[in-house]
Amino acid sequence: MSNKLYTADLHLGHVNVLRYCNRPFHSILEHDQTLIDNWNKKVGKNDLIYVVGDFTMITNNQRIIDYAKQLNGQKILIKGNHDKNNYPSGIFNEITWYKEIHDRDYKIILFHYPLESWQGSMGKDLRDGSISKKPSIHLHGHCHGAIANKPNRYDIGIDSWNYQPVTLAEIINFERTRQLNGI
Repeated sequence: MSNKLYTADLHLGHVNVLRYCNRPFHSILEHDQTLIDNWNKKVGKNDLIYVVGDFTMITNNQRIIDYAKQLNGQKILIKGNHDKNNYPSGIFNEITWYKEIHDRDYKIILFHYPLESWQGSMGKDLRDGSISKKPSIHLHGHCHGAIANKPNRYDIGIDSWNYQPVTLAEIINFERTRQLNGI
């Protein structure tokens, strides 16, 4: 069985992201290689990874292909504000603006921008009226760690997770620790 992992805001090849987000790298080459290495340490060849926006701002198709070939896993892109180009075919298994999935009995809402409220956020699915034992979880990017997480809403961008993808188990453990510490 493959694992599911999540990430956002890689900005591969985007020189200005180093300054904009105060990323601790001396060059974009060091940045990109570190992100690739961190990705491949966590993501296996058969794992499914959801990139919740801003994969790259590179417009050269061959460079995009070169980056993608270095990254393990089956990749699904939920587009962000910097994903304006048409990615070459074969890079992602799917490209969409919004996605709902299930992971560990949770309903996961994937959208690049943070939402204040989302389908199932109150523990009730308004489409069929069913009451959920576990509320849905919204995973987003875009903020680069600049806004606070809220219960069941998490910034899964690399700036918030030590420049690496994250699993739902890690997110849940983070939330439990946060609650125990009264944050």
